[in-house]
Amino acid sequence: MEEFITGGMLSGTFEERWQQSTVATVCGEIVGVAVLEGTLVDLVWVKPAMRSKGIGSTLMEIVEHHATLDGKELTLEVWTVNRRAVDFYERRGFSVDGTAEDPEMGLEKLVMRKAL
Repeated sequence: MEEFITGGMLSGTFEERWQQSTVATVCGEIVGVAVLEGTLVDLVWVKPAMRSKGIGSTLMEIVEHHATLDGKELTLEVWTVNRRAVDFYERRGFSVDGTAEDPEMGLEKLVMRKAL
């Protein structure tokens, strides 16, 4: 994940989808971003130094609220190797619905769903 961020892919994703983004800031610094496209959570990121402070949970609460306007289920994909994120989503009520290959990264990813 850090390679994804340092390689500039995070900023590119954010620039392309800023209209669907929720941004968390602390003292004017961006410390987290969530991107929602309909009922698909396209991206959730929290700055490593700010993790485990409730920022990700707050971003997900906002995303879930917005998603209820478009559907009854929220979907996301997460790399299987990103155990921290998988555990986070499971604690938030998501369950694994399947697996897929990420063609850009060459990694397996989990497809996760949550009823709203």
